[in-house]
Amino acid sequence: MDSVQIFRMIFVFLGVLCFCLVGPSSWAESESAFNVSMGGRGYHSGESSGIFAGKLRVRYEGSERWRWRADGEWIYESSHDELAFGGQELRMELGSEKKFLSAGLVSAKFGGAGVLNPWSQINAKDRHQPQQTLTLPSPGVQYEHRGLSSLFSITLWPWRWPDRLPGAHSVWWPRQESLPLKIEDPVVLLSKNPEYNVQPAKDLDTGLRNNLAVQWKNEIFGTDIALFYFEGHLGAPSLVPTLNGKIIEVSPRTVLQLDDEVEIQPIYSRRRATGYHLQKEIWNLILQHHLLIAENVSDPSLRSTQLHASVEKFINSRLFSGLVFLEYAKVWEAESSELQNMVDIFSDTTLLGARWNWTNDSSLTIGYLHHLLSHANLAQVQVDTRWTSTWSTALSLFSLFGPAESLSGIYSPNSYAQLQVIASF
Repeated sequence: MDSVQIFRMIFVFLGVLCFCLVGPSSWAESESAFNVSMGGRGYHSGESSGIFAGKLRVRYEGSERWRWRADGEWIYESSHDELAFGGQELRMELGSEKKFLSAGLVSAKFGGAGVLNPWSQINAKDRHQPQQTLTLPSPGVQYEHRGLSSLFSITLWPWRWPDRLPGAHSVWWPRQESLPLKIEDPVVLLSKNPEYNVQPAKDLDTGLRNNLAVQWKNEIFGTDIALFYFEGHLGAPSLVPTLNGKIIEVSPRTVLQLDDEVEIQPIYSRRRATGYHLQKEIWNLILQHHLLIAENVSDPSLRSTQLHASVEKFINSRLFSGLVFLEYAKVWEAESSELQNMVDIFSDTTLLGARWNWTNDSSLTIGYLHHLLSHANLAQVQVDTRWTSTWSTALSLFSLFGPAESLSGIYSPNSYAQLQVIASF
């Protein structure tokens, strides 16, 4: 039984236990929310698929000194027979609301809101659907001390879950023309019917063991300031392909024709990261800035720097009531022969988005992302409508477009339209 199966069993068992605790006699001390949805997805490639999803959130107060919290979600896509599974927490807290120790499946939240926040990488992820990754809380302990405007937290994961990657038959592996690497030479051509074989992960320098995250946050002169420290595996694993094939050209660049079978080796490594988050409200604008500097523990010369800045504004007028935001992300790191994946589209990127609430029960969300180097583009539009207190619908369009050699060009057949019917309880 692998770690993912164990995670599912623990999550389901404790989730059922939480529901059992939340009985009719204790509704006053508890909060719970559950929704399920089903719908259909039509891909630009012509393929169609059923989508089934659910979310569960439970908070149960046993007394003033202890609480249960559960937060989980899952997405199942029928055509690829793949289940994406994750959540934020499944833990028990001991202590007051301001100072407590928790244990179970925990995740850490560093920094402010933002799609491109680099500090979201400290948690494991389910990456079956790269456009909708889910956090995988890992077994660990967490201590938090909250003040009026301050926060100190420390989180220790004795074992961090490996990220869940797309399956061998997933549409999120390259299947057209060439294999996109992070270096320009060699050019690696795919066969007409590539078959991916994802190898068991390698853990270098015990990157998945004893991950530690520490944050301190306070408000100083009207500015929210947070300092971060992290040691362990950071971000998605390195995906190193085994280049079995024959050389068909050597000049001006080496061109390699791969065999049908493409082996992918996920590699985890231990990194040490420091950084900060600043947030300031000025002229009714919320300004944010994140910085993350990381180095490989066994080879400090392997460094990376990630910068993120954003501005957002809430507008309330007769014509528009909603949120508008702009984000920018920049990454500096050494070249490597790793496989590019959809995570890389979020580096060197600008993101423009808006959420418009035209009625109390209907909203429109728009997002447009542009990669400044490869000119890859990602756009998403979603209309949410609540019809009753229980039933709602979500209609969404997801589009990838850009140059053929860019990530959005490679995965453009995965653009889709989707309709979901949601029941909330």
